[in-house]
Amino acid sequence: MSRTDAFYSNHSVYVNAALVATHANCGKEGFRQKDVRFYIELLTNWAESSFKGAGLIIKNTQIQRLLDGMTEEGLLKRTLKKNNPTYVFSSIGLLEIITRLVNVDELKEPQDFYFLYHCVALYSDKMKDFLIGEKQSLPKSYQMEIQHLLDPRSLIERQKSRLSYEINKLVERISEAKQMSEYAKKKFEKNNNVHEVVLEIERKFPYQLNNQKRMSELFKTLSPDIQLLEITEAPAFRAKTLWEPLKASFESHLKLLETL
Repeated sequence: MSRTDAFYSNHSVYVNAALVATHANCGKEGFRQKDVRFYIELLTNWAESSFKGAGLIIKNTQIQRLLDGMTEEGLLKRTLKKNNPTYVFSSIGLLEIITRLVNVDELKEPQDFYFLYHCVALYSDKMKDFLIGEKQSLPKSYQMEIQHLLDPRSLIERQKSRLSYEINKLVERISEAKQMSEYAKKKFEKNNNVHEVVLEIERKFPYQLNNQKRMSELFKTLSPDIQLLEITEAPAFRAKTLWEPLKASFESHLKLLETL
């Protein structure tokens, strides 16, 4: 349940880090809803450029839904202490949460990645102690898996790979957009009409939503002046004002990763 919860999906890197921090400070005594909320607010305050005010605004109901969902998953165990719900990690729960923290699929903002790198680089030894500690009976393969999981360099290399992939996609998109504008202009120089040029562009440069609505169908809904603009100037202009700045941002991020 919790992995599909909208709040958790959008902020999982901070929620999972907060759960690990809560465990670190409460341990076997268990933690309460208010403890999780405090650590989420504390950790998001570190990355406050992404959030308004002191950090992420979170409701008690959202925390309770997360804790209930993780209890249903078997990651947490719930008990009552002085009539207050208290939670501790199950035998598999802490490993699962740390794995989710480190293996988060998508980090929407650069500061999310830097926050994750900060946590792993600074606290990897502590997290290894939680998972391995003095347990001599653990298989060597498990210990090696944990070492790799909590290796900050692994995070860096994975992020670099993702950025390189996105940069390569943008390079192709920019190139195709410029080719499209140039191709259309040359066609108009030969007195082709808009409909003919659109059909040629549709065949030569199919766009990503072509399976939902063909380009030629889309253009029928546009006024003649917008049709002309979209087929000649707009592709190259989008490349210049949307994709080239984004590519430059990714390249700057990639270069910065080399310094960590």
